[in-house]
Amino acid sequence: MEEPSLEELEKEVAKSYDRVAQGYNAPSHKTVRNFEVMTLAFLRENLFTEVKSGQLILDLGGGRGYVARRLSKTGCRVFIGDISVEMLRCAIQDSGGRVMSYVQLSAFKLPFKDNTFDVVLTLLCGAYLRIEVIVEVYRVLKHRGTYIGTETPKEWVIASQQQRDIPSNKIWFKDHEGSVVLLPFRYVYSLKELTSLLEGYGFQVVVKDTLRPEGLISSENISTVNRNVAKILGLSVHEIPVLSAWIACKP
Repeated sequence: MEEPSLEELEKEVAKSYDRVAQGYNAPSHKTVRNFEVMTLAFLRENLFTEVKSGQLILDLGGGRGYVARRLSKTGCRVFIGDISVEMLRCAIQDSGGRVMSYVQLSAFKLPFKDNTFDVVLTLLCGAYLRIEVIVEVYRVLKHRGTYIGTETPKEWVIASQQQRDIPSNKIWFKDHEGSVVLLPFRYVYSLKELTSLLEGYGFQVVVKDTLRPEGLISSENISTVNRNVAKILGLSVHEIPVLSAWIACKP
């Protein structure tokens, strides 16, 4: 299959995340809530106590802004960048009056000058984490700036696709009415592949980790999706690799 152009991908990602924005934000979407709990635990340990007042942070593909809201309490200036108008609308609605900057943008060509940000985040953006995105993150980071990301690892994605018997280039979400929506899922990486990709474009990877539910999510709060993934992988629900996480620095 021919690789789509960046313009085609931009339209695809905007349309896809506009479709699922409300459902993605629903409290009943337990899989997304599982992702959030684990991401926040990683960030509490590796970011929230490290940032300083006045630093510039870009939450790229920031969606509903659940991380940006917490960062705004530290005195940083936080930018939420997303191509989806509906995701940004959700972030604004959920802001609670906190002062943040909202920017509709394409991660393939960021509208910022070189060496602008102290920290850039891409949290669960892996479906579109192309080389162009990594190059742009590197460009807009200051020297000795920090890039932090989380992604669903390859084994989780494959098992999730198997449980619904859907093609390898699709992933499924639920909309706000609870109906299943199939969306394109362009890129799937193992943690080793992600690390090699980042290092190949100039980053120094200082932390790489696989996040599992054990100690973070109680059994009753683990989603049905994650339970089925565990069954397919032959693991307990507390042992499954739910997220790959990394911290990389720009030398």
